[in-house]
Amino acid sequence: MKKQTLSAIILIGLILGAAFAAQAQTTRPLVVNVPFDFVVGKKTLPAGRYTVKRFISNNDKLLLVQSADGRTVQSIQTSEIEASAAADVAQLKFHRYGDKYFLFQIWTPGTQVGRELPKSQLEEITIRELAHGAAQPDATRQQTISVNGRLE
Repeated sequence: MKKQTLSAIILIGLILGAAFAAQAQTTRPLVVNVPFDFVVGKKTLPAGRYTVKRFISNNDKLLLVQSADGRTVQSIQTSEIEASAAADVAQLKFHRYGDKYFLFQIWTPGTQVGRELPKSQLEEITIRELAHGAAQPDATRQQTISVNGRLE
């Protein structure tokens, strides 16, 4: 009986430890150096070092993107997405059209769950403008660009 009780206590401890570790990992800010100007929602942010974190500690849907100097801040509403495998590194993913970049996904290492931004009105306008003025068929082709970061 003592062995079963001890086993149950150890199992509960392991489960709680894993849950707390996962919670701590997802609440830690993601830091990334973005080498190009990019759009988040309605705002174009300059190239530089950014922190991505929860706007409200218990809400992972609303995130805050903030420059290292604190001068540039943008809040974003996201939705949950799943990958087939856990992310190896912290990562921001961008849609690229020509020389314009739009943030669309945020991934935290060690989990299969990421955050996705809805396509902004500015991205939709960019796609239409490129399609109307495209002399080359590849001008409107969407590329995915990934920028690795780290958890702080």
